[in-house]
Amino acid sequence: PVGDTTGIDFALERLSAGLVGTVLDGTTGQPMAGVEVQIWDAGGAPVVRRTTRANGVWFADLPPGIYFVSSDAGSAFPDQVYRGVFCDGPCDPLTGMPLAVTTGVVIRGVDFRLRPLSIFTDGFESGDVSGWSRRR
Repeated sequence: PVGDTTGIDFALERLSAGLVGTVLDGTTGQPMAGVEVQIWDAGGAPVVRRTTRANGVWFADLPPGIYFVSSDAGSAFPDQVYRGVFCDGPCDPLTGMPLAVTTGVVIRGVDFRLRPLSIFTDGFESGDVSGWSRRR
């Protein structure tokens, strides 16, 4: 037919291996959109960053190897290294659980349950100052 374009060929490649996970708010259980998930190699060098979708899901297509994963949800949530290691400051990805990606295998369940930071934890917001010392 008139107007058809030919000669534009491409091949689709089937996903060979990778990691899949979900980021949830640990308080509400709701999915968290827009959270950065960082994939690191076995030596601790960054490989790729992914951002969670509206349903909290993230995915990384990776070649075979050993990887570590961390979250970065901004200042309201402390960062975390997979499997439940919370970071006090910058994360050392090598403190997390290593994940062995092999050809043809997608590792699912690389999930994070993030809890918001508590700014006040000493009872001040409730008005309880009984534990505070007094100057005499």
